[in-house]
Amino acid sequence: MYRMASTFHPEEHSHRHEHGPNGNGNGKSLHSKHVREWLGIEGSLNYYSLLGITPADADIPERVHDAATDRIVQLSALLHEENPDHDEAKSITDAIEKVDKCLSDPERRKRYNQSLFAQHPELVAFYQTHTTRSAVAQNLPEHTVEQKKPLQRIAAWVKKNPLVTGISAAVLAGSGALFMATRPHETAKQSDVSAAVAHMPESETLPPATIEKPAKAPDSTPPIATPVAVNVPSPVAAAPAPEPKPEKPAETPAEPVAVASLPTPATVPAKPEIAPASPAPAQPAEAKTSVEQNPAARLPMPTAEELAPFKDLHKSPTLAELSAREILEQARASRDAAEQCALYRVAEQRARAKGDLDGAMAALREMREVFDDDEVILAEAASVVRDAAGQKNGNVALVMQHAQTVTRDLCDGANFEEAKRFLSRLQGRPSTSKQQLTEATRFVAKLEATYIRQNIAGHLETLEQTPGDPAANRAVGEFSCFERGDWSAAQTAYLRKSDDTALSDLATRADRRAMLSAEELLEFAQELLTAYPAKPGVAALALECCDIGKQKVAGPAVVTRLKDLRLTILQKHGAVLPLALHITPQEGQTGQSTLPVTSIETVDLPGSVNLLSGSPADLMQRSNVLRPAWQVSEVNGAPVLEGKSGHHSWISFIHVPLTKEAQEILRSGKPYTFSFTFSRTEAGRTPDNGSQQGGAAFLVPLPTGRHVGLLWDGNMNADFAKRGMYRSGIYASGSDLFDQRAGNAPFRLHRTQPLIQEDGREYVCQGTITPEGPQVRIVANLIEKARNTVLASATLVAPSTIDSNPYLTKEKDSPPLAGPAVGFGGAGGTMTVRGATLAPLHQRKSR
Repeated sequence: MYRMASTFHPEEHSHRHEHGPNGNGNGKSLHSKHVREWLGIEGSLNYYSLLGITPADADIPERVHDAATDRIVQLSALLHEENPDHDEAKSITDAIEKVDKCLSDPERRKRYNQSLFAQHPELVAFYQTHTTRSAVAQNLPEHTVEQKKPLQRIAAWVKKNPLVTGISAAVLAGSGALFMATRPHETAKQSDVSAAVAHMPESETLPPATIEKPAKAPDSTPPIATPVAVNVPSPVAAAPAPEPKPEKPAETPAEPVAVASLPTPATVPAKPEIAPASPAPAQPAEAKTSVEQNPAARLPMPTAEELAPFKDLHKSPTLAELSAREILEQARASRDAAEQCALYRVAEQRARAKGDLDGAMAALREMREVFDDDEVILAEAASVVRDAAGQKNGNVALVMQHAQTVTRDLCDGANFEEAKRFLSRLQGRPSTSKQQLTEATRFVAKLEATYIRQNIAGHLETLEQTPGDPAANRAVGEFSCFERGDWSAAQTAYLRKSDDTALSDLATRADRRAMLSAEELLEFAQELLTAYPAKPGVAALALECCDIGKQKVAGPAVVTRLKDLRLTILQKHGAVLPLALHITPQEGQTGQSTLPVTSIETVDLPGSVNLLSGSPADLMQRSNVLRPAWQVSEVNGAPVLEGKSGHHSWISFIHVPLTKEAQEILRSGKPYTFSFTFSRTEAGRTPDNGSQQGGAAFLVPLPTGRHVGLLWDGNMNADFAKRGMYRSGIYASGSDLFDQRAGNAPFRLHRTQPLIQEDGREYVCQGTITPEGPQVRIVANLIEKARNTVLASATLVAPSTIDSNPYLTKEKDSPPLAGPAVGFGGAGGTMTVRGATLAPLHQRKSR
């Protein structure tokens, strides 16, 4: 631990001597002017000021960890070996990590507080007047003032209201919890670096950060914590780190990111022959789910004690004014597990009360993405569908769509008896289809028989002990893909590990189906149906191939044959496709998505401006490379930008100034749309990257002359990267509005698998910018181009003072942006920008 001979004076700004790790002055000296410059610290320095938080913030260990991560992120640009200041930056990050561990542990923080405030009692009053969160911890002296978050005030109100009745804790226990990070909006004035650390003896061991909750074991950092970086001066230099520290986005609370991820295939190039598979061994065994779960991605259910303060939250007069969708946004923005759990349930209840089946199911679906009790969530979903099915003159198609989803989810977990029971209880209800229910019941019974006959549970147990067992991989893969229709990369991986070359080749071809031409897709679909004519999952894949093929450029004969084959598949297998396929086959829809599919043909819009116009040499000359390495090449006569990055935490970035025509679109004051076509590969990723895939970043100009950043598949947070987690959304900072809310919803963890596949397939980052008086509405979509399918979406309404996170606009040795520009960035691999356009929105075509 670092030691400093200094005292604490909150209003003083004097610099003091700081010593290296040995505390004896023999190590590398830590200069307080660098700490202040790099981290933006003013005033005295202690554990709290080093992290940029108050003692009130430290009441919740997650906030301590988030703040420490923020600080490390601020120094991440300095943690590169070629930077002359890397040693000092690394020593500061080491100190931050130790402070994180100390303040995250209640007992050690208590001892630190006693030492700090005993020596400097003036800090007690100082922190009391500089906190915007909950009361200062009980470790502080008695004269503290309690301050509550808005939703905590709501909870206090309902607890004091004798007329309020609540949702029972038992019911609330069925809700999901999703943590979102919260930013301390006011930071106390502070003063010097390792004096803060000096309050904890160097020899004392610090435990890892934990969360103390009743009836819960200490847990690691919540998977969906999204720390907020404080505005940082331009990075000064870089430092050697055994592992580059992740760059971290500065996030801003407002409307949350809605992220809907579809299974997208991985990369493999080959076109095999398809050979029928032989049956797998059949031995009944205890039922076991065939779906690969990701426990690290989901949180444990809050206990009844944790939920108790929010049991009457649905009676809140504040929430009474909000729609189910708005309450769902509040849930996403909450960082407290129990609070969010209650809000999800309130959103579901509000939607049910309004007869909004889609809204109720959306709340439950999102809960299930982050909550580790499928049984409870699916039981609630089944109840919602049953209620909707019992309504007279209801939407039969919508009810059956959700009924099929619940049935499929139950079957994915091998809960066949529960699936049959669910379907039987829908029989005779007015808003259902008797024929579809009969077909669904038949499908479930057949799937269960196959599951038992092929001994899938036994094979799954074998794979737990011997993951590479070829026979077990083959059996599980055939069941998941051929019967259930799950052709995600996680399931085709079983086929690739089998002892059958034909099945391995089939999996390879299925994984890269989005990259095949229309002719190849037609051939693939025909071969599938010939080799496996009775397999519902194969019919589902063939149908998807037809849908993808129709989006490709092809001659009229090929398109006609694709359409004819599609109709044939629907006629023969239409009854079970909604269950066998993890998409809903409807005309004009190529994939299941709860988000609207936006047209990606912005290049053809009237008034559209090509932002990459000119020769490659001209484009490179007028562009500003913020972080290397970028180059311009030419493909089919058009310039293409290509950037490489060795590590997932380092975004190689380039700015391209707007043309005069593009600037006129911005100055018009009318809505406009942007569209960036790009692809990614793993080329250029360094071996020490740990095989972590990086993300794609974009800078979008705003009418004010400012910019907003977008980031897809960001995993720059160190903990998230270690756990293979990815976040996407709007990458912004700075706004009065954001200081009024305790949430950072525009930037959110979405998956334990990236949305973007690194196989060269094209994606489109597309969205709209709509001025709304003093505010601006920003909508961004990530679209897989071949399937015209929205993979993720983010929406933010914010004051016009919003600006991009500085990481996408500034660098120490690079000139600042001289005017409106677009920007492109890639981390951990190669990113190729194939097109960029800006167009007026009022003339936009419909799809």
